[in-house]
Amino acid sequence: MYDAIVIGSGIGSLTTAGLLARTAGARVLVLEQHTTPGGLTHSFRRMGASWDVGVHYVGDMEPGSRPRQLMDYLTAGALTWNRMPAGYDRFYLPGHGLDVTIPAGADEYQRLLTSLFPHEKKAIRRYCRDVKRAYSWMSLHYAREMVPPRAAPAVRLAQRALAGHALERTQHYMERRFRDPALRTLLTTHWGDYGVEPTRSAFVAHAMIVGHYMNGAWFPSGGSAQIARMIEKGITSAGGCIRLGQDVEEILVEDEAAVGVRVTDHSGAAPLTYEERAPIIISGIGARETYQHLLPTTGPTGGLTARVREQVAGLGHGGSAVTVYLTLDHYPEGVTGANVWINTDTGRADPARMTADLLDGHPRSAFISFPAIKSGEAHATAEIISFVTPEAFERWEGTQPKHRGRDYEALTSSMARALIDLAESAVPGLKDAVRYVEVGTPLTVEHYTSHTDGCFYGLPLTPERFHADLGSPSTPITNLILTGQDAGMPGIVGAAMAGLSAACK
Repeated sequence: MYDAIVIGSGIGSLTTAGLLARTAGARVLVLEQHTTPGGLTHSFRRMGASWDVGVHYVGDMEPGSRPRQLMDYLTAGALTWNRMPAGYDRFYLPGHGLDVTIPAGADEYQRLLTSLFPHEKKAIRRYCRDVKRAYSWMSLHYAREMVPPRAAPAVRLAQRALAGHALERTQHYMERRFRDPALRTLLTTHWGDYGVEPTRSAFVAHAMIVGHYMNGAWFPSGGSAQIARMIEKGITSAGGCIRLGQDVEEILVEDEAAVGVRVTDHSGAAPLTYEERAPIIISGIGARETYQHLLPTTGPTGGLTARVREQVAGLGHGGSAVTVYLTLDHYPEGVTGANVWINTDTGRADPARMTADLLDGHPRSAFISFPAIKSGEAHATAEIISFVTPEAFERWEGTQPKHRGRDYEALTSSMARALIDLAESAVPGLKDAVRYVEVGTPLTVEHYTSHTDGCFYGLPLTPERFHADLGSPSTPITNLILTGQDAGMPGIVGAAMAGLSAACK
């Protein structure tokens, strides 16, 4: 028998499993439904080129930082991090006449904003202070989950003192603080980093991203798939393993406690269903997926989880996206590896309208990334991402990749052409450099990761999520723990810190 079973192999799951293995010598079984481990940290290859499906840049990875120490511990220091250019994010906002590259460093960031908007100097200073305060509020949220239960009330009290604007809606904060619409657009265009538009998101979600990249950005050498490979070594050295092609059908509950899982093994010639038991069950596939699909929704277990299921359902869905993966025969002049955000709109972000415009062939916004430059690989590659609502792809629900029909292929080709044209406006020469195109949609994300509707950021980071106190590893079921982004925050570091919280539990 294993000491713990972990469902899913995303960064939260691997962090929890890796810590249990390295610190306690625990034998941990990790069950992954895909054919490769890593969740959204995995990469895929075509004709020698590779793309990182969920990792585009990582903050807080300077040597000596707590997230870097955690990663170094999990990988035994074998994972190398490449520093991105000092100007890691470029914002191209033609509607406001702005083309701005964001520098690393808090002082440099504040000076840049003040130089561009001197009439907003006092508001910018307050904004930077509020970002730090909200960042500290969330840091204490993580700490509260890691300390012994008797110490948690003291941490909660300290957190309450820092609440400030943390749970104010981002757009409300921006419109109350800043008069200049161009500054508001510049500050919020990167909401795609946390997947909820400013009109719905909590200010703390925005602040965590700003603070996360304040000292610059990093990328794993050799690509994001190296993360799972190197953490796996620590898991196996303690007698654990990662099994691939394992579809967990149900968490087994007896006397209101999780005791094991029922699994269908798809790795062989024919499916094989079996049960595996352990004293601790850890789910890293998401709160919605765990409560709705892996646990009974009726009977005693259904009664225990009814309230949290109702809260999760009330949050609605988070963000998903269309991604265009490109192989280039060369990088256009001026490409340094920095990310490029394009936003041609001048009003509030509206995902429904953004989706309709993209499907109509006239996208308003996109994020452009150059993964091979960041990872150090030889093939020139690019990714163009545009956020969409998953409802736009409901008509193909249940279909399999490469078998979705001509109308789907026509739509994805049209979206790819439109996004390449949009990217060309900020990166001249990109269109002529393209040699291969592949498109992923919310359906692709759902197929490979099991995230409902392809919402890869999990539960949306709205004030309601925080008021409901859903960002916790704890569950109503004894011996069942959540890990990953729904137990904390999205992103590599957010999910990894939640993995640390889960290991502490």
